[in-house]
Amino acid sequence: METLTEQQAINVLVQGMVRAWNAGSGTEFASYCEEDADFVNIYGAHANGQQAIAAGHDQIFRTVYAGSTLHFRVTQTRFLTDDIALVHVRARLVIPHGSMAGEKNAAPSMLMRRSGGEWKVAAFHNTLVSHPATVN
Repeated sequence: METLTEQQAINVLVQGMVRAWNAGSGTEFASYCEEDADFVNIYGAHANGQQAIAAGHDQIFRTVYAGSTLHFRVTQTRFLTDDIALVHVRARLVIPHGSMAGEKNAAPSMLMRRSGGEWKVAAFHNTLVSHPATVN
């Protein structure tokens, strides 16, 4: 089921999202999502639809994540069917200034669907990675 060509197409999509983030374009970031995509951020906020995803990202690119740099690395792709893939990513976000300054690490999961030969994100769920407290 999995072919190098499909994995490469998924990697291109993921890196396109990174370029859009680093350019500060919510519209471009959301363009990699289906029109009715679901997006859950690291704080549990849920956006539904490409327009809401774009608006939310445009807002954070102007405020808390202004000038930030995102890095994504695909860690696993599981093809559920020929046209549906579950993609796990490790993310590193570097925020240069403001109340959120520093580095944040996350583990996004994306459900992608291929339609008309093109992969798009149908659902995106992001989880902040933090170290658990030591249990005594």
